[in-house]
Amino acid sequence: MLPELHELFREVIYRRGAIDASEVDVTFDPPTQEWVDGLVRPTLNFSLVDAQENLNLRHASPQTVRTNGHAQVRMPPRRVDLRYLVTAITTDTEDSQRLLWRALVTLMRTPELSPDSLPEEVRRQVEAPLVVRVAQQDAGINVLDFWSAVGANARPAFVCVLTVPVDLEILIESPLVLARASKFVQKGVPGASPRVFMDIGGAVLDQAGQGVGDAEVSLVGIGRHVQTDADGRFVLRNVPEGKVTVRVGSPDGKTAEFPLEIPAESYNLRLE
Repeated sequence: MLPELHELFREVIYRRGAIDASEVDVTFDPPTQEWVDGLVRPTLNFSLVDAQENLNLRHASPQTVRTNGHAQVRMPPRRVDLRYLVTAITTDTEDSQRLLWRALVTLMRTPELSPDSLPEEVRRQVEAPLVVRVAQQDAGINVLDFWSAVGANARPAFVCVLTVPVDLEILIESPLVLARASKFVQKGVPGASPRVFMDIGGAVLDQAGQGVGDAEVSLVGIGRHVQTDADGRFVLRNVPEGKVTVRVGSPDGKTAEFPLEIPAESYNLRLE
């Protein structure tokens, strides 16, 4: 669910904050000094620091839901606080301050995130709006300790807390697909840069967010292809790092191409 929630943050920052996506990156990586030194564009970074259940919002009494004349008893969802440290990184101090302030004001003006744009499989778990709290005194994160822990130079930041409902009665049926990276260095070539290949996994989704089974997923120009399972999930192995194009052939014979930058936050492919 987290990569999908991060897309909501990106949407808010770019659309409501009037920030050009071609000029500023919104990332969710740990901001180590090595990572910061490798940035090439102005970046607004959300670093997930911790996740804790919000006990003040826990309700122990079951809920009774009536549908089609029948009563269904369900346990109420739990609420989890996801704490992010938000910072802006640019080569100019004033630019970073402007970017950080724009993000702060934008999130303060957005006390709730609507789950409407989430994929169906995620939206079923997040029926209520997601609550956003920004720069609160009870955030529970020591900013200086955070920068020390990641080994980076301290910089201005604020804490953003996203409260997410977790439905304990939703069954986990699909297998978890993770990305895996491998590095290869050519022997006998001093100073040669390693080539990085990754195993990537995602899902092919239709317009309603439902998985598309028996679709063909392939890498353009490389020829590697796989079929999606009944839930629309797939795994592509040994995908080179950098810019690639993924082609999807749906069971009805239509095709669509998706440009990706490997690695990416999510490899879900939504058919239009």
